[in-house]
Amino acid sequence: MIKRAFLVALFLALSLSLTAVVAAQGTGEIIGTLVNGTEGGSSIGGDQNVTLLVSVNGQPSGGSAAKSDAQGKFTFTGLSTDASYGYQVLTNYQGVHYTSKAIAFAEGETSKSADVNVYETTDSDAFISILLGHVVFFQDEDVLEVKEFYLVVNSADRTYTGSQQVTPDGRKQTMSLSLPKGATNVKYTNGLTDLTTAAGGDGLLSTLPIMPGMNGVGYTYELNNSSDKYTFTKKIPQGIAQIDLLAEGKEKEIAGEGLTVEEPLDVQGIAYAHASKQNLAAGDVLTVQLSRLTPGGSQSMVLLVIVALGVLAALGSAGFLWKRRRTQPAPRVSQTGAEQGQILLSELARLDDEFESGKISEQDYTSLRAAKKAQLIEHLQKTEAPKGE
Repeated sequence: MIKRAFLVALFLALSLSLTAVVAAQGTGEIIGTLVNGTEGGSSIGGDQNVTLLVSVNGQPSGGSAAKSDAQGKFTFTGLSTDASYGYQVLTNYQGVHYTSKAIAFAEGETSKSADVNVYETTDSDAFISILLGHVVFFQDEDVLEVKEFYLVVNSADRTYTGSQQVTPDGRKQTMSLSLPKGATNVKYTNGLTDLTTAAGGDGLLSTLPIMPGMNGVGYTYELNNSSDKYTFTKKIPQGIAQIDLLAEGKEKEIAGEGLTVEEPLDVQGIAYAHASKQNLAAGDVLTVQLSRLTPGGSQSMVLLVIVALGVLAALGSAGFLWKRRRTQPAPRVSQTGAEQGQILLSELARLDDEFESGKISEQDYTSLRAAKKAQLIEHLQKTEAPKGE
């Protein structure tokens, strides 16, 4: 689910690269409908701009534009059905960007469907909550790198777009994100960018629209530290049901008032010291004593740990989402399904790492990550619903 103000630039880039798509015309077609997921929402109607993003071997390769008809239906034809081609449909409704699931033609297929769910917007945050927060510490030679990830839940059927304008171009605050004193080299992941954040509050303000369901936001920063100990302190700007604290290496020690020390967490052979705290209120101050900090390990796994924790928690805590969507079937997940989810998580982590290291552009990162995230969301929706509804 991509939700960025710079989509105007993306659409412009797509319009300038249509020749790349025309050159690869084939026999495939994608047929879909724009569906308003808000109960009692207005009809989408005709003349809604719809864009088809094209990728070849996982790399962006232009796009194609169309308009919906009076029933919200759209069609893209003349598409390559080669296995190397991937597609995703996107549209902008009431200033928010929505995407379809990732689309690929199987051998022998010439037609695919791709509905896009859109929602009415609201300026009320009554149904917005932070289900989980994860803070992961990694000690380098002379800096402590911190990666934060938050799983934000919108239990309504409207996209929350904020109420208070915080930027000259009209963007509105949807979340408050804090930074500890001395934080430097701030970078964004999981949908946040320079164009979806603003300075303010206790460090950062997010202007990213929060869509119905589960949403993830993340960011990283560095703190000067060459010692084997560090006292980490930050203000909690919004209530959080639970926050997990992890430090790479099971020998690390995490302590603090109100913290529960958990068993070390093992992810693909890398151990993380683990502690947690529940029911943090807005305005609380989180103080964590870290000790036995030593450089080492692989940062490439850190973001995967964060994402994996968020997804596992979502699977175990999303009963309200299933109740709100009872009409959707929920097949049981198999071991093969679990492996597929792990592959998607790894690919998301790799994309984030490549973007952070400057290996891919922001535009490429945006489109590729949206496709992988759509696949992951579809995968999660096919897992078993919590029992005891």
